[in-house]
Amino acid sequence: MRKYFLLLALAMPFAAAAQYTIEDLGTLAWDFSEAQGISSSGHVVGSSYNKSGLARAFLWRDGGMTDLGALGGSFIRSYGNGVNVLDHVVGRSTSQWGAATQAFLWVEGEMTVLGTLGGYNSVAYSINDSDQVVGWAEASGGKLRAFLWEGGTMNDLGTLPGGDAAIAYGINSLGQVVGFSLIGNRMSRPFLWENGTMTDLGTLGGRYAAASAINDSAQAVGISEVSAGGPEHAFLWSGAVMTDLGALGGADSYALDINAAGDVVGGSDGRALLWSSGAMTDLNDLLPPGAGWELLSAREINDAGQIVGYGEHNGDGRAYLMTPVPEPGTFAALSLALLALARRRRR
Repeated sequence: MRKYFLLLALAMPFAAAAQYTIEDLGTLAWDFSEAQGISSSGHVVGSSYNKSGLARAFLWRDGGMTDLGALGGSFIRSYGNGVNVLDHVVGRSTSQWGAATQAFLWVEGEMTVLGTLGGYNSVAYSINDSDQVVGWAEASGGKLRAFLWEGGTMNDLGTLPGGDAAIAYGINSLGQVVGFSLIGNRMSRPFLWENGTMTDLGTLGGRYAAASAINDSAQAVGISEVSAGGPEHAFLWSGAVMTDLGALGGADSYALDINAAGDVVGGSDGRALLWSSGAMTDLNDLLPPGAGWELLSAREINDAGQIVGYGEHNGDGRAYLMTPVPEPGTFAALSLALLALARRRRR
């Protein structure tokens, strides 16, 4: 048996960084599309556009793209931002040309307005598997407030001390919420909201920062100024410590999502990036040769490691879905180890 464990250990180093397959999700018979979110089951939400500026939210599942409609009919804009395991979608839509934009929840063909906090506009960004929704809504007087919508009620999450506005971007299955709070006109700070308390996550040294997503281990990601007036870098906040994830070639960078394994996606210098196991990788370097893609931004990653975002496929702007595939060497080495074990048992 000890030989089996030795052979298995020898097999593991052959497992290199995962390569990916990539799928063009197409459009709603329009000009281009972008993906914004992905569920644990691999279903994708985003928006499809035409050249005149019309946009429609879509849900991609079972190999096809569904037009989710809009609050105001066929010629009104809608945008899809988040999806959960139930295929419930959130985003924003207008009810008529020139009207206010409203946060919506879409459930199997029915689009419901989530309302505001006393003002005119609202946007929903993220939904968890318990149908808790976060985003921002106008309050009386036009101030923006982060909200948590659940059970038909929109709740104002408040601001950080001294703040006068806030936006919520991400929520995990525990109901923890992240986003940012504006403090005057000179500062924005990322926050973690939990059970009625909003905590300042700090910055990498500058005046501006925002958190975009949080996983169930309370690890948050986002973007922060490195120094006042300096570059902006993606960050990982974990255990009350904010870590600079770096950037490509000294450019700015940003992080948009994190999964249960702590893998982070975002972008830098017009390239889609993956941060995993302490290393930053250009996703374009993980594609099959001759794929015809230029991946510009990675928007979300699920716990299976599937990644969605926006890129150009043979020159056309497209939503994409990347799915990791194990390296052939991994299977080959593991097969040899198992074969050796079987022979030993026969002897």
